[in-house]
Amino acid sequence: MNMMINNNEYFEVLNNIKQQIRNAQYRAVLSVNQEQIILYWNIGKAISQNVKYGNRFVNNLARDIKKE
Repeated sequence: MNMMINNNEYFEVLNNIKQQIRNAQYRAVLSVNQEQIILYWNIGKAISQNVKYGNRFVNNLARDIKKE
């Protein structure tokens, strides 16, 4: 038996799915931003712990990272 869904029910389902997609996309963005912040913090920490080597250390580090 094939029942037709009425327009209100269809749009309710459609809007619900679209909202779930938007929520998932938003959570993904937040997760990526969190990972970037942790990465940058760790890089800054590594640089500050090696500041005794001066600018040459930072320049070499930047060069070698760019190679990758």
